[in-house]
Amino acid sequence: VNVRLENRCSQRMLAARNVSRHANTSIVVDQMCTRPKLSSSGRGSSGNLIFVRTRRPRPKSHMSGIVANQAPEIDVWYFAYGANLDPSVLQRREIQPLESINCKVPTLQLSFNHRGAYGNVMPKEPNTSLDSPPCVHGAMYRLSPDDMQRMKQFEGGYNLASVEVTTYGGDTLNGVTFVTKPALRLEEGLAPMETYLGKLRVGAKHLELDPAYVAWLDAHPSIEDRFRGQEYYDTPMQQYVNVGAVTVMLLTSWAIIGSS
Repeated sequence: VNVRLENRCSQRMLAARNVSRHANTSIVVDQMCTRPKLSSSGRGSSGNLIFVRTRRPRPKSHMSGIVANQAPEIDVWYFAYGANLDPSVLQRREIQPLESINCKVPTLQLSFNHRGAYGNVMPKEPNTSLDSPPCVHGAMYRLSPDDMQRMKQFEGGYNLASVEVTTYGGDTLNGVTFVTKPALRLEEGLAPMETYLGKLRVGAKHLELDPAYVAWLDAHPSIEDRFRGQEYYDTPMQQYVNVGAVTVMLLTSWAIIGSS
């Protein structure tokens, strides 16, 4: 009798798992069926039953899918304003946009205050003179989930932020872009590297961005890579590390003096 009941329990568990596999369910087993208890009627007690509980599939989120190192389940609109405008950069990173739309963000401006004087976007300052930077222009790329994940891996030191762009046709489009983490932000006023700025110039011309913006990029000052000094890495995070290193050195010196 025990052998037959064990076989029945095994068959029920297998059947329930098959239902789970095809109907998006989960199996809840009250007790293991290897040793069924017999009731006075000779039948297995209810403690050995297998309950199959239906589990609703999780709803697919929109932009919230771009977090926690998990690939989003839908294509993503990503606003590029830096080196990713250059097609050779995308090719080297093996990223292929499914669609590209030229656009601008009236509320943001391009800044080179990321650690190393790389690109970042900041709130747009009022136009107080002809030298005031224009609002940032770029391209809205529609990326596959895999390409968006790959893009995130290349953009270290940035956070993803929501952005609303205005296309050159006057439409609005929502997406995401990369913004420098506060701990890696430099003081304003440092010139970017010539090689980096060159990628922006090439990309802007390749995409045929607004001529006035292209002219602004061409006129923007830059420096040769070899002339980058320590000020290009003097971020709040680096200052914190420096203070910590000095503190450790002082504590070590005091410990040596105290033991002598």
